[in-house]
Amino acid sequence: MRLLFALASASALVAALIILTAPASAGIQPAGDANCDGVVTSLDAVIVLQVDAGLLDRAPCHIQADASFDGLVNSLDAAIILQREAGLLAHCDPGEAGFTASLTAVDKIVVPGEPFSLTLSVSNCNERETSRRYGSGQIFDFIVRDESGELVWNWAHGRSFVLAVMERTYGDRQTVTYGVVWDQTNNDGEAVAPGTYQIEALDVGCTLPALDQCDLSATIAVQILVPPGP
Repeated sequence: MRLLFALASASALVAALIILTAPASAGIQPAGDANCDGVVTSLDAVIVLQVDAGLLDRAPCHIQADASFDGLVNSLDAAIILQREAGLLAHCDPGEAGFTASLTAVDKIVVPGEPFSLTLSVSNCNERETSRRYGSGQIFDFIVRDESGELVWNWAHGRSFVLAVMERTYGDRQTVTYGVVWDQTNNDGEAVAPGTYQIEALDVGCTLPALDQCDLSATIAVQILVPPGP
């Protein structure tokens, strides 16, 4: 797993943003399927890491290799693929309906300066295509708070979004993932102190037609260690 952080460290922040211009399906082929075989496995993660390292120009299914939906194929996508194969992402239990969300991190305990790779996964547990409505082009957010509950950082801070109502259609039992990297800075760009932080990830839409399950969210705690002494 540390290899994923090493490859991700070239970018202080990798974020996933989908701008929707019309109701759209997330597609049939699963996100992360880099080799076009219809399933998502560690082999797809290997291909993604080869692309990220410049050993391959493109993945066989390059669009599907972008598991985080950020327009890039890099180690963040490999992290999401491995989390999916390990069963860490959101999933639907038998008989479950509605939407469910899960937040995972490659590592929950790191040293100062080492980024947290975070994945929000959202599953449609309805046995039919179901849409969610968004008040703008923003689909999700990641929010970091310190031990006192004060806001430290959020992904959407300083970003601009299309100011129009959007809809996204999720397939029957489909899971969609969004990934970001938090580089241990606050919204002013300053490094945060060692300690424990609560991270909340949320899908900021509402499920149609009843406009329920708004701000679907999941939360985890992560820890930045005190650096070792000399």
